[in-house]
Amino acid sequence: MNGSLAAFERHLGHVSQDAAMLKDFLAKVRTPDDLVTYAGGAGYRIEQASAESLFAIGQTTYDRYSGSLNDDELDAVNGGISWAMVGLGLGATLGIAAVTILTMGAAPAIGLALTYGATTMSSVVGGVVATGGAFAFSGAVTLGAVGKVADTVIDAVHA
Repeated sequence: MNGSLAAFERHLGHVSQDAAMLKDFLAKVRTPDDLVTYAGGAGYRIEQASAESLFAIGQTTYDRYSGSLNDDELDAVNGGISWAMVGLGLGATLGIAAVTILTMGAAPAIGLALTYGATTMSSVVGGVVATGGAFAFSGAVTLGAVGKVADTVIDAVHA
């Protein structure tokens, strides 16, 4: 048996570069005791304290790079979801959709008013834009406020 801890660490570096060896290692090694047993099977003798230290380092590295983040870590990375912003976007979208539907429904009347000179195209466009803006703004404010309430409740639950 090779008694060198440094040699075993080099062996682990080699294992990490070989997919089949790494899969076998991960299947066999779940605790520091498993690491001691694995090392012995690979021809290395390591002390329990060294195995515990290596296992802790390996576990920390694995956790860091395995992609498994808990909800708090995920929120810290991406800022979490803002229901206020979701509500804002949804409200604006619904407001614009409402004005589009209303405008399509009023198209025959708008056509007649334009035909008989009761209005001008610039007045129609201005009215649609103003109404669309008002609907979008009111929808955004209303659903943005609902989203803000949801954010506050979620934050209170997490606290």
